[in-house]
Amino acid sequence: MSIRSLRKSRIKNVFIILVIIGAVVFYNYDTLNAPIEENAISFGIGVDIEKTLKENANYRITYNIYKFSQDKVYSYNRIAEASTIGENRQDRQLKIDRSYTADIERMLIISEDMGAYGIDSLVNIFLNNPRLNDKGLIVVCKGKAEDIIKFKVEALPSSAEYIEGIVKESIYYNFYSENYTFLDLFTQLTSEGENIVLPYVEIRNNKIEISGVALFKREKLVQIIDIYESKIMNVLREDKTRGVFSLKRGEQKYVDYNSRVKKKVKCYKDQDKYNFIIDLNVTGNITSNTLYEELNKKSIKNFEEDMAKEIEEKCNAFIKKMQKQYKVDCLELGSVAAAKFGRDSGVDWNEVVSKSSIKVRAKVKVDNVGRGQY
Repeated sequence: MSIRSLRKSRIKNVFIILVIIGAVVFYNYDTLNAPIEENAISFGIGVDIEKTLKENANYRITYNIYKFSQDKVYSYNRIAEASTIGENRQDRQLKIDRSYTADIERMLIISEDMGAYGIDSLVNIFLNNPRLNDKGLIVVCKGKAEDIIKFKVEALPSSAEYIEGIVKESIYYNFYSENYTFLDLFTQLTSEGENIVLPYVEIRNNKIEISGVALFKREKLVQIIDIYESKIMNVLREDKTRGVFSLKRGEQKYVDYNSRVKKKVKCYKDQDKYNFIIDLNVTGNITSNTLYEELNKKSIKNFEEDMAKEIEEKCNAFIKKMQKQYKVDCLELGSVAAAKFGRDSGVDWNEVVSKSSIKVRAKVKVDNVGRGQY
């Protein structure tokens, strides 16, 4: 490794230490009476659930603890087990040799089993803590959260730090949003007509990656959808997202369209039936083109029309599957209807949206073609 690379690595490690120290001071000023080396600071935690023979729950939580030494950051893991999350914290402290600096975790990883069991207990204990880092991110993982936390990532102290990075960067090409924090979780659980969706991660080819989205009905996970459906769901659910659409007409005939999507939803009632219209305003640049021989005004116009039709078809296919198979309002349409026609009506918005008429209208505009013509 060159001197320049070593210097960059050292600067990065120092920066990480400073950020963590700052977070500790901000959230735990009253408990930080000892040097940073004497505090146990957790970047991420993984939550698993185990059922006992008497159908009681056993929470198995893996804590990723950071350790500081000069200009380096190390991490190790400790596992605590108990029948309640409060008791789990008691067990945790029996296995850590320093004072645990609680509630500054930046990454919460929930296993599928934990999600299916219900996350209301997790939400309750976090929500009741006024010092919670409400900007911390949450994901659901395939298999055990313990395995994800323990997974070694090259050049980083922990896998939790790596997952935080890929979740934050997912907004650029796959229409994901930034709304996966503790604060977003609390808001969605307590707002009428909203359901939680969280990034779904797994280990593939010896690497951790986002492979889809976990859909919740209130506090319980009900469905995992793959990355292709996730992109379409994100377009329909979120506003002001970014990603890539591709128009394909054969193996070597396609156009890649780097786009930005703005969404508006309208709702009206026809007698007792709810009707929704989702307008998608899509703008962007053609980044690659092997479909058209020449990108002129006519071919660009044809592309805009064909791309709009393609987007509408994909959106309608997802909506049909959402209504008939998933039967969960993952698009937050219920919140739009509740805002217009009145809240606290006792309506089951998942059921209503599954029986509603939902129409998607896409308008596509090409800003420039870049080097898409060759």
